[in-house]
Amino acid sequence: MKDGTETIPNQNWNYWAYTVEGVFFISSSAFWEPGTVLPAYLSGLVSSPVLLGLGPAIKNAGWMLPQLVVAGYAEGLSRKKPIVILASVIGRIAFLGLPLLALAPGVPDYTRALAFLGLYGIFCFAEGITAVPWTEMLGRAVPARLRGRLLGNMQSLAGVAALLAGLLVRLVLTHPGLRYPVNYALLFSLAAVLLFGSGFSMYMVREPAGTDPRARRPLREHLRGIPGRLRANPAFRRLLFSRLLAGSANLALPFYILYGRQVLGLPAAYVGNSVAAQMLGSVAGGLLWARVSYRWGYRPLILASCLTGALIPAWTLLAGAASAWPILAWLAPYLFLMTYVTIGLYFTSVWVGFTNYLLEIVAVDERPTYIGILSTLVGPTAFLAAPGGVLVGALGYTPVFVLAMVGSLAAAASARLLPAEQAARDFSAAAAGTDGAQG
Repeated sequence: MKDGTETIPNQNWNYWAYTVEGVFFISSSAFWEPGTVLPAYLSGLVSSPVLLGLGPAIKNAGWMLPQLVVAGYAEGLSRKKPIVILASVIGRIAFLGLPLLALAPGVPDYTRALAFLGLYGIFCFAEGITAVPWTEMLGRAVPARLRGRLLGNMQSLAGVAALLAGLLVRLVLTHPGLRYPVNYALLFSLAAVLLFGSGFSMYMVREPAGTDPRARRPLREHLRGIPGRLRANPAFRRLLFSRLLAGSANLALPFYILYGRQVLGLPAAYVGNSVAAQMLGSVAGGLLWARVSYRWGYRPLILASCLTGALIPAWTLLAGAASAWPILAWLAPYLFLMTYVTIGLYFTSVWVGFTNYLLEIVAVDERPTYIGILSTLVGPTAFLAAPGGVLVGALGYTPVFVLAMVGSLAAAASARLLPAEQAARDFSAAAAGTDGAQG
């Protein structure tokens, strides 16, 4: 495990290449945000809560599920960048189809919705293919002492750009000359431009020389090795359990904007307002979490992340309660927007906290495998929005929001038991010894 004084060739170049790549990608998400923009767009085509909840589910599943397969392949390569570039190109070509599909004449609404989700799924799974090599390259391209700051500053800079983009979303969706679906086609086109900018920035990363490639292991061998790694590495086991519980936030994610429109009676402009609020939370989170990680490490950040996840539904429930009291009804829109500020804080903390803690507790040559295991096992939580939609249809919004809050509080209780990074490294050494004996 490298210490805090390491110097890596091209680290400054790569620091900024990764930062710019992240700024382009994250700011693009304001135009296709799966918890606000996508449900609002799809609600013009279908009314099924399950279909409306698939945007976040596809995004998270696409990001997480391919990673264990990719990890086995990437272990056999000394250079990981070609995987990132190829998958990025495929995903961005698929994304270009979204504005074209939105404007295509004569397509039935239900078919258009399914085709949209299909193209969006290709884009998300392509991004999932990049996740392991992107993260593993980051671990080699930027020293440990700078990674938390990089990801936090990336989120802050991207959040400023995305905040402006959120205001542009509001302008586009409320402009009288831009009717549905032209307004959404314009949003998806703007997103595509930024996504191609992120792909070019990734191309500019100067990948450091990797370790000698290990023999590629088939997926079934990775799967057989998971129980042994979980038994041998208590820190990773606790991290996985905490991350699984934190995934309960996905249960309610796409339904806050629908609750705001249908229950609180908020106007269409609140789609843009909510995006802007979420990006404001990302800006604040990037500044806050970067400093937390740099000063105290990643364990306290993970605990703060889980508690922040519990606040997301709490704000919406408070908004609903305020709307029921005439004397407090004026507060409801502001409380509702705090939901999205907190979502921005939450996603920033999850990314910075869990990712960097994992990078710190496992050996360098084991990183692709552990990244893949974590993401693949957490992947099923991405589909919680689908049963969340079923529960919304059967029970209403409030029970779903309460379930999401309880799950996040349970994640916080689990995260309190995570060892500090130094102790976790000791566990990792024991795990590496066990893996070597098994090999």
